[in-house]
Amino acid sequence: MRRGRGSAGITLVEMLTCITVLAVLSGVTAVAFDAILDHVRASNRQVQLLIDVRRAQRFIVNDVRRATALPTAYGAYDADSTTLICTVPAPKTADGEAAGSSVIIYAVGGRDGRSLVRRVFSDADDSTSHTETIILGDIDGVVFDRSLDASGRVVRFTVSAPKDLMHKDGPTVYSFVAGREYD
Repeated sequence: MRRGRGSAGITLVEMLTCITVLAVLSGVTAVAFDAILDHVRASNRQVQLLIDVRRAQRFIVNDVRRATALPTAYGAYDADSTTLICTVPAPKTADGEAAGSSVIIYAVGGRDGRSLVRRVFSDADDSTSHTETIILGDIDGVVFDRSLDASGRVVRFTVSAPKDLMHKDGPTVYSFVAGREYD
């Protein structure tokens, strides 16, 4: 049984051509897949930032609503465009009596200096001991604007996050208003 000349199999040139075509297609597929993964990662960062901003919003709105005052200074802190100070009633003691007032300060800080930190001074008379919680991380800046209301009870909170792959032309900015009339 002899085979004819036409059915001798694949030649070396045909095999190299096939390998080259597969390599090019694999490269194009890898580049497209990488681009898709970059967009997915950027979308995930954007969603996580939005979740964190909403969490910060809940903290700030609740504290501004409970506040008996929004002082311009407390201890070593001055309420400026990057710092918000709220005086709130302290939690009731075990016997049901009010324990005075607490002070809550929102300011940029943390280890990296790129986080929104919530400092709670449980005793308004003691500006040295407090608890500290990072409520929003990896931000470029925070702006508190108390000028919306003559009584200072309304606060506009704006946070800007770093540029990401979904917003190449500028930072992402979130803004909301906290106060009794607007929420």
